[in-house]
Amino acid sequence: MDQTSRWLLVALVLAAPPLARAFADGTPETPVRLVQSGRGWVLDARVNDHVTGRFLLDTGATSCVITPLMAGRLGLFPPQRHIEVDTAAGTVRAGVVRLQSVAVGPRRADRIQALVLDGMEDDLDGVIGLNFLDQFTYAIDPRRGILELR
Repeated sequence: MDQTSRWLLVALVLAAPPLARAFADGTPETPVRLVQSGRGWVLDARVNDHVTGRFLLDTGATSCVITPLMAGRLGLFPPQRHIEVDTAAGTVRAGVVRLQSVAVGPRRADRIQALVLDGMEDDLDGVIGLNFLDQFTYAIDPRRGILELR
């Protein structure tokens, strides 16, 4: 199995079923357009206030992930620290970096840890995982192709 197939397998195994829309208390949500792909939902995100990329939305991934190319664009490559990460494709060595910020639509989270992993499909710059999403109340509306954050 090649590296791209392995990464796709990891993303598919980690992807959780979409969440139902769940904002009943009246707090306004921020809708973000999602694009359905063979991998799942993809969205645009802005990292460190100036680099925009395409990210897989993965509610089953513990951490955000960026590619080595994205890390280089951010001036974070090579990472100074590495850890072993268990994935569906086995244990891999991943760099660990600290992103100043990650913004999806107008919602922004600061000081987000990300793993630097190779093997993502060419049109993706990373994964938006739970360490970003858990900063917000969120829901996915699969019929409208919308991620709602508040």
